[in-house]
Amino acid sequence: MSDLYSYSDEFEDSQEEYSAEEYNSEDDEFLAFHDADIEAQVKAEVEKMKMRRTDAELKNIQLVETTDKAKVDRILADQVEVVGSLTLYERINKNFLDAKFEPFFAKEQFDLYSWREDFFHSSFPEEFWFTDGGDDSHAFDTVPFQITKNFDKVVALACSPRNDQFKVYFESDESSSAKARTRFDTNTVMYDESLLDKEFLEAEGLSFSDAAHAIVVVFQSGPQKLEYLAMKKVLEYQIPLEDVPKELQAKAVLGMHDASDDIPECINDQGTETFEILRTNFGFSDDNIKN
Repeated sequence: MSDLYSYSDEFEDSQEEYSAEEYNSEDDEFLAFHDADIEAQVKAEVEKMKMRRTDAELKNIQLVETTDKAKVDRILADQVEVVGSLTLYERINKNFLDAKFEPFFAKEQFDLYSWREDFFHSSFPEEFWFTDGGDDSHAFDTVPFQITKNFDKVVALACSPRNDQFKVYFESDESSSAKARTRFDTNTVMYDESLLDKEFLEAEGLSFSDAAHAIVVVFQSGPQKLEYLAMKKVLEYQIPLEDVPKELQAKAVLGMHDASDDIPECINDQGTETFEILRTNFGFSDDNIKN
C-alpha cells in the first residue's frame, strides 16, 4: 500500500484517507495551543466563580450577625401557628433536618414545607440570589435543601439589612433536595408517579403506609377515622404506647394503612385512583383481596 495511510474497506464510506505528504504536524500544534488556551479560560472562569462564592459567603456571615431578632421570633411564631404547637413545630423541624417522614404528621410536614417554600421565594426573588451549577441547581436543588436543612440561616438572612445590589449565595444539594421533595412536597404526591412505585419507595426507606398516609392527606375530602385522630394525639403528647390498646400499638409504628385494607372513604376520586395504583404496584387489588 506504499506510504498511503488508510482504513479497511468497511470504513471507506465514512473515513477520509491521508497520505504522508498531506499530514502536517503544525495542525497538532495549532490544536494543542488552542486546547491549552481553552483550558486556561475554563480554569480562570472556575476561579472567578469560586471567588464570587467566597465573597458571598463572607457577606452572608456579616448579614446574619446583623439580623433583626424580633423579626426572627415573629417568623418562628408564624411557623408554630402553621403546625399548631411549639412541641409539634420542634418535631416537624427535626424531621426536616433528619429527612424523616412521619406518616401521622404528614399534614403538618406538608403544610410547614409549603409555608417555608413560599417564605423563601417571597424573601428572595430569583434575581436576588444565586447558587452553584446551572438551571437545575437553581430550580430544583437549592430551595428544598435550604428550607429543610438550613432554614434558621435562611430566616436570619431574610431578616437582615440586605443591599439588593448584592446577590445572596445559597448552597445547593441535589441529593438532600430530592429527599426533601419526596417526603414533604405535596407536588410529588400529586404529580410524581415514582411515589407509587414499590422499588422507589423501598430505596427511599419508605413504606406502603407512608405513601398511603401522604395520599390521604393530599386528596382528603372528608374527616379521617377517630382511630387515626386518637393515635395522632398519642404520638404528639408522647403517651406511653403500653397505655394504648394493643391493636393500635402496631399502627403507631407502622401507620394506619395496609395494602389489603379497603381504600379510605375520606379521599376524593383522584385520591381513590391514586391509592388504587399504589395498591396494585404492591401486588394488591380488589379482585385478589376478595379471593
